Formats: sequence, structure tokens, C-alpha cells
Amino acid sequence: MDYSNIKLEKGMYNICNKSFTSVLEELDPSDKYKGTDLEGLDAYQRQLKRFGIKVSGPNCDTVEKFFAASDSAVLFPEFIARAVRQGIHSHDVLPYIIAAKSKIDGIDYRTINSDLETEPTPDPEPTQNTNQDDSSSINEGNLLPAVNIRTNSSLITLKKHGRTLSSSYEALRFQNLDVLAVILRKIGADIVEEQLNDAISVIKTDVDTDTVSSVSYASLLQLWTSLKPYHMNVMITTYDVAREILALPEMRDSNAGLNFWQS
Repeated sequence: MDYSNIKLEKGMYNICNKSFTSVLEELDPSDKYKGTDLEGLDAYQRQLKRFGIKVSGPNCDTVEKFFAASDSAVLFPEFIARAVRQGIHSHDVLPYIIAAKSKIDGIDYRTINSDLETEPTPDPEPTQNTNQDDSSSINEGNLLPAVNIRTNSSLITLKKHGRTLSSSYEALRFQNLDVLAVILRKIGADIVEEQLNDAISVIKTDVDTDTVSSVSYASLLQLWTSLKPYHMNVMITTYDVAREILALPEMRDSNAGLNFWQS
């Protein structure tokens, strides 16, 4: 099926576990456009080209262009969703502070945790440890330490973040699409910041910093060592604290600072 002959309808947004773009891709796969002028465009972008809708650039269209035809009007919700996702991705630091991402179909989530047994597992035939300095070594014939994996006793309640757009058609009709996209990207940035606050409240580590009266290089080293055995590769602070850290003499040498944080 050619991209110019696809019948667009609102029901494409309601197919279970499929996005609007994925539905279009099934009808109009991008692979068949390799070596053509349309290579590099996904199925949604080809629909924009079909109706001559320009969402950015000096000849950017207005919102009204989407509603010039009933088929092209179906593309407008995806334009909104993409602009919001752009705002999310451009401000998203969650991938740097999480170990895994899970898709949850529900309102809460139960995690798992693991711990190494503090008491040594009894040896079937105790043998003398000839290397007293290496507490992690296992002598021949001894049992390996056990790592216990359990589900947490409490559930994590998932929170919903979003915005409701309220506007009259007259207010948006002659608005350039790139201007509207700025507002939508800001919405995405606000949403991902709220998600970041949720993540921090769940995964934050208890560190004793009450004795630190001000930010100093020594206090940063104290924080770094207190996180053992975890490796501190991301630091989330307020702008005020970040300004104090960057003003430290040790941080003014960019090479020295870079070498420390990469070690």
C-alpha cells in the first residue's frame, strides 16, 4: 500500500499495545523506501509530506493546516504527542540513575532486593584458611556465600503525571506549529521533572551529611566514600549547590575534575 492511499481514522489511536506510528508502519513499512527520496522518514512523517504539512522551518504551517481535510486532522494528536516526547527526552536524566526500566500495567509495583548472607555458610569439611587477608576467597571444598533474592514487603504506589490542554480552536487556528511545539516541549520537560522527583524519593540512599556545614572538596570526597560499594557517577543537586561545587578551586581545572569523576 502506498503512503498516499492510506485511509486515516481516529481508531488507529485505540489499538491495544500499538502506537499510532506503529499502526502506520504496518500499513506502510519504512524499509521499502530505502534508496528513495523518502528514505529516513517514518510512516508518520510521510503522512505529513502527503498533506504538505510543515511543522518547522521558515515556511512552517499553522495549526489550521492539519484540519484542511478529515484525514489530515487525524494526524494532529500525534503531532502533540511527539512534541511532548521531545520535551521529555531532551530533559530526561532518569536513564542515568536507574538500572532497569519495567513496563507496569497497574497502579502499583512490587520490587525485589538481594543481600549477601552475613553469616558464613557452614563448611562440610572445615579447612584452614591460608590467606587471612582475603576475606572474599573461598577455599577448596567450601560452600559459596548465598545471595538471597526476595520481594519487598511493601508496594510502590505509581503516580500519574500529565497535563490537560484547554484552548479554543480560534486561539490556535492561526498559530504556527513550531510555536505550539515550544509549549508542548515545555509540558514534556515539566512531566519528566516530576517523574525524576518520584524516582529520587524511592532510590535515594541515606547518607550522613548533617555534619557538613558547607560545600567543600573534602565534603564531596566524604560523600563519595560514604556511598561504597556503589560508584557515584551522577550527582543531582539544586542550582545553588551546583554553583558552589563548580566554584570550588579543585573544580576550576576542567581536566582535573574530569579525571576525578571518570575514575
